[in-house]
Amino acid sequence: MSNTGSDADDFGTADLFVNKAYEKRRFLFEQTGLELELLVSPATATDHDLTGQILWPGAHILADYLAQTASAFTAACELGAGLGLVSLVCAARHCPVVATDHSEEVLSVLAQNCSLNRLKHPVRCMQLDWGDECHVLQVLEASPQQQGYPLLLGADVCYNLNAMHKLFAAASRLLARNASARFMLAYVSRAATLDRSFSNDTSLWLWFHQAIHSRCCLREV
Repeated sequence: MSNTGSDADDFGTADLFVNKAYEKRRFLFEQTGLELELLVSPATATDHDLTGQILWPGAHILADYLAQTASAFTAACELGAGLGLVSLVCAARHCPVVATDHSEEVLSVLAQNCSLNRLKHPVRCMQLDWGDECHVLQVLEASPQQQGYPLLLGADVCYNLNAMHKLFAAASRLLARNASARFMLAYVSRAATLDRSFSNDTSLWLWFHQAIHSRCCLREV
């Protein structure tokens, strides 16, 4: 049986798995009184290329940590910012942020989430595919004096070995070259192979903080 017309054409569209039915949700950080609004996809799952449409546990962990912690950082960059909860908390509490993601759809929602909130510091949204040299250079050029960021942020961005290697390669380029620079990474354990690779790179970790429960941790490099 042949199939012609728009039904067949739909399977070739880029938006086939894109869920644009976002809901506005409010997030309150009770210890500091910080309150933010975000557009969030209500879907429990999404296309693998648009995982930034939903909030993952690591974002809650890192956002809560940043909301409660004082710092002297002057600029930050979030890798795989998704809907931007971590970046928004950082901009509200700490310093200007460059929030990055590889997906144009996710970046569009991220920009809307920035406009929904009155923040102490600005958030700039930029596209960054960790394996794209041009993207990495553009984000690096947006850093203070183009010398890298004193603070990098990442929440639930370690989801397979190939992506993790690209993540750390990009992070090594974007992190400022000084002793006080840090990479705060909220990692949620989901696969033993990732856990082994993650824990074996012990030379990368300068600081470790256990958070929420035994299968979630926050690490700062």
